[in-house]
Amino acid sequence: MFLQYLDDGQRRALVIFAYYIMAADHDLAPEEKAIIAALEHELTLPEDIHPAEMLVEPLFSQFTDRRSRMAVMLKLNAVAHADRMIHPAEKALLDDYAGRIGLSRKDVAALDKWGRRHTELVEQARKLIEE
Repeated sequence: MFLQYLDDGQRRALVIFAYYIMAADHDLAPEEKAIIAALEHELTLPEDIHPAEMLVEPLFSQFTDRRSRMAVMLKLNAVAHADRMIHPAEKALLDDYAGRIGLSRKDVAALDKWGRRHTELVEQARKLIEE
């Protein structure tokens, strides 16, 4: 969802940012691992991300338009909310990222609300599938 707005470089950056969000609270929740595995599968990157790439934070300047900025932040909010509790370290990182790409407080609030709702809908869908 929304990944069509990202080029290959932006997709690689998204995966790295998602790992940073997941690791921010030093607790790798199963739900977070699952959403990142699904993200990696969905992205179909032409080659795997080398571990050394994870050590260098990608540049936000590569997200040149609102669509790509919002697409990356929607996915990162989904990762942060995946375990149904957003840790202060995750929130701080999301706020930092949002500020660095120029999102307003209104955008940040809407993204946070969407992340919570997304997680609720994913859980509801999972229950429907498992019935």
